Amino acid sequence: SLKNLNIISISDLIKRFDDQVYNLIKDDTNLENKLAFLCDDIREELKEILYFITSYNNPKKLNHYFVLQHRSNGLTLESIGNKINVTRERIRQIEKKALTNAISLLNHRLLFEIKTILKYLSRYQNVIYVDQLYSLIGDELAKLLIYILDDFENEHLTYNENYNFILIGDFDWLNQIELLVQELPDKFSSVELNSYSTRIAEMDVFKYLSITNDLIEDIIKKNYSVKGEVFTKSNLNL
Repeated sequence: SLKNLNIISISDLIKRFDDQVYNLIKDDTNLENKLAFLCDDIREELKEILYFITSYNNPKKLNHYFVLQHRSNGLTLESIGNKINVTRERIRQIEKKALTNAISLLNHRLLFEIKTILKYLSRYQNVIYVDQLYSLIGDELAKLLIYILDDFENEHLTYNENYNFILIGDFDWLNQIELLVQELPDKFSSVELNSYSTRIAEMDVFKYLSITNDLIEDIIKKNYSVKGEVFTKSNLNL
């Protein structure tokens, strides 16, 4: 645990990361198993951060966290109101204030910590897939984080619903890849998919950013439909 390592916060963990676990994870692209022993601590750290940003400077702290947690699980304003005996409109007001507070704190105080946690959890440098986030920190916590980020307009951390991942850091690279994908043929085979993704990954700008071949393949697939071994550009099916 963090206490056993004499680390009291994720910031300290970040500072000591190389000395503590670098030898365990170097040259390994799948960090999930190697970071398993840290996940409980990271999960608790994230939980504390999310509780803090959803309840900061609010006398009824539980209400803010309670409302956002249930909204992130798909409950309606009315059903949440029934649980605590208040109106639908009051729940809407609480949700709006809670999101405003959370986003303000992310922007001004906790953006670096959240970004760094996600970067070290991810198998990629630039994104973390929602499915991976679920497996690492649990559905409930992941849903709450995504719900907040879905309302969070920031050029260095954002949730992309189309690709179902969280972008970490500057994401101009994604716009560049999408432009290159638009230039690909309207139809191609599964064999050609690997060729196209490799060609893009080997461009200097993407090599520098450590954009991997499989990440580019995922982006291409999202813009195409597949039938058998043939990929067809999605807008041709409209």
